[in-house]
Amino acid sequence: MDNKKFTLIEIIIATAVIGILATLASLGVNGAQKKTRDNRRIEDMNIIRSAMKIIYNQTGSYNGQTCQEGALVADCRGEEVVKLINNISQLKDPASKGLSCVQTFGKDCDYAFSVLNDESFSVLFYLEKGTQGLDKGQHILTEKGFQ
Repeated sequence: MDNKKFTLIEIIIATAVIGILATLASLGVNGAQKKTRDNRRIEDMNIIRSAMKIIYNQTGSYNGQTCQEGALVADCRGEEVVKLINNISQLKDPASKGLSCVQTFGKDCDYAFSVLNDESFSVLFYLEKGTQGLDKGQHILTEKGFQ
């Protein structure tokens, strides 16, 4: 009679291989999620930049009673910016925990104006992985582009 049973070593090796494959799959999914969130952040910054350009062209000022320095972009209630960005209250970092990038400029911070006056503006944001030519880390959107 031929008894085919797995040895303890075979079971341990099979479990280890499955664990390694599960870890690699998890890392791949996590990396893809970070890239997706980073792409959303760049899209959001392009929306903000376009709106700020229009405000400047219409009023001659980036401020134009749109928001406050240090404020979260999503908290802006100025008439001009609300007209241009209908859902501005939803314009938040996809991984944010509600902390302003002005208060804590790092991972999990929400878009915030660090400068907002007649001649210029800057919005702080963070990329988890990097995308579209921008590296992982802290970035600033200004009237001149990404920094």
